[in-house]
Amino acid sequence: MLNELGFALPLLEQFGMFVGGLVLYGFFIFSFYKHVSKRLLFELSMPSFTGAKHPVLLRLWRRFVYALKYLFLSPFLFFLWGTVITVILLVFDGSGEIAVETTLLIAMALLAAIRITAYINQELSAELAKTLPLSMLAVFLLDMTAVSVTSFLDKLSTVPSLLPQLSFFFACVVVLEFTLRLIDAVVKHE
Repeated sequence: MLNELGFALPLLEQFGMFVGGLVLYGFFIFSFYKHVSKRLLFELSMPSFTGAKHPVLLRLWRRFVYALKYLFLSPFLFFLWGTVITVILLVFDGSGEIAVETTLLIAMALLAAIRITAYINQELSAELAKTLPLSMLAVFLLDMTAVSVTSFLDKLSTVPSLLPQLSFFFACVVVLEFTLRLIDAVVKHE
């Protein structure tokens, strides 16, 4: 009986690898788009100041901490998200036809578009954030040669020479986010 089912073990192994990979990638995409598409990256939690000795100072301190979060943590998050998008694009370009400069431009433009739409319509932003990773998954499932480790590593080795462009795109996204945050704050107070 086991001899008759001998073919099943390698198939079951492949099946398990695909299911496990798809589940992990699905969780990754879900986590990624839920975070990147939120309008407010950090909440300004302002508890009641009744009974505080210096409520004005406490309120100013909380706003200062909130500003620091946006000054330091949000650029880190943008760098992380831009890296994730860039890596996805580089991994799934098995043919090696897309220049790394173009990949960086696409990744940072997508990140900027996701952040802009987060301030307009968070549902749209979420859809935009998950479209690329899901599309790349579809490409991989239809053509597994679309992923090339050697092409990815070759392209990755050229990234340090593109640091000026990467820094410029990164700065654009950071300035864009601060501008959007400022506009959002002004519009809410009108």
